[in-house]
Amino acid sequence: MDVPGLVRQLSKIVGKKNALTEKADLETYGYDSSIYFHLPQVVVLPESTEQVSQIIKLANAYKVPVVARGGGTSLSGGAVPIQGGIVIATSRMNKVLEVDVINERAIVQPGITNLDLQHELEKYGYFFAPDPASQRASMLGGNIAENAGGMHCVKYGNTRDHITGLEIVLANGDVVYTGEMDQEYQSPDITNLFCGSEGTLGVITKAMVRLTRCQEAVGTLLAVFGSLEDAGNAVSEIIAHGILPASLEIMDDVIVKSLIKYLNVDLPSEGEAVLIVEVACYEIELETQMAEIIKFFEANNALSYRQATEAAERAQLWWARTAINGIFGLLGEAQLVHDPSVPVDKIGRFMSGAAEIGKKYGLIICKTVHAGDGNLHPAIMFNYSVPGQFEAAEKASDEILQLAIDLGGNITGEHGIGLEKIRFMPWQFSATELNFMKRLKLTFDPEQILNPGKIFEMSEP
Repeated sequence: MDVPGLVRQLSKIVGKKNALTEKADLETYGYDSSIYFHLPQVVVLPESTEQVSQIIKLANAYKVPVVARGGGTSLSGGAVPIQGGIVIATSRMNKVLEVDVINERAIVQPGITNLDLQHELEKYGYFFAPDPASQRASMLGGNIAENAGGMHCVKYGNTRDHITGLEIVLANGDVVYTGEMDQEYQSPDITNLFCGSEGTLGVITKAMVRLTRCQEAVGTLLAVFGSLEDAGNAVSEIIAHGILPASLEIMDDVIVKSLIKYLNVDLPSEGEAVLIVEVACYEIELETQMAEIIKFFEANNALSYRQATEAAERAQLWWARTAINGIFGLLGEAQLVHDPSVPVDKIGRFMSGAAEIGKKYGLIICKTVHAGDGNLHPAIMFNYSVPGQFEAAEKASDEILQLAIDLGGNITGEHGIGLEKIRFMPWQFSATELNFMKRLKLTFDPEQILNPGKIFEMSEP
């Protein structure tokens, strides 16, 4: 491939300073938040849909892969350019273009961080419901590509539930509009097809997002349980009795003690699990709902519980929850972080089973759960410097994901397949189902230039 010629052409599109080829730049964009790495040939930073379209048309001419990248927070290798080529970094496309309060919609570019979008919408009394723990860095385009959830998805749903239309650049460089972005919207639901497609079908350049009004009253409860099973059972009973909190989050004792030790967070140190429950409702409903939830704490052997009454205390609890990934580096040189989902009534069994797998291989496995929808985040700590430990972590990964499937769950809830879970796809899907997905990929991307090597193995085009 004529890389100098490609770079010259790309520089004409985005400007020389926005076409990066220095080794340090390429190394920066060769990583995401997973354990994978591969250098691209060039990184481009477009600022418009037209520039993205021109870049992809040029990639077709050169037959070079294209990987769209947001904040690089993928935990499954989704943003790693595993076959090299062009990385399209969307960080300059970071604007809220329009806020329509009457219709509760906003049009947003993909390079805005989730948290910056929240701050902008707060001015109008609204928020964007998906709130992944990486929201300070993760960007809207990546949230859509992975169908991210977050700590409040039990009440509000995942990202696809809040995207009503998209502007997309297809693999041939054509620009299309889906859902409410299409003025003559009567087509099949193409928008949902792109939510969770991991950048393999097209590059998102604008999104119409659904706005959610800020709640009148918010209350937060924290309970400590002597076992992971008791915490999981408390969640099951809360949901089964028709109570729908805004958030139900479980953290195991390894994480809680690490938050206390390294970040001086005010959390109870006894027990095996902490459950945080947040209720968002009308003021008149708040006291009743909180009292009902406390009954389920007591019925499931809670060692203690308390209410976070001050806004500052609630903010610290949620800050601690989002800071968890940051302390993993203090527990091991690297991590394999998974995100299987299981039925809510199986959370306790999964948590106990994962703990046993950790003991079997002599590994620390930190466990957090978006408990309201059964989305679990077992993080396996390991050290490359310890012979055999990475291999042990991979074996533990196999058993953890098999456990989720055995409990009626699946291998990913919000992190995507990426590179990490390709080998597990046949565990979850039949050959017929996988072939259907591959045919769909080839329909949108016959030359296989969009984020190749992700989700499943493809034959040569």
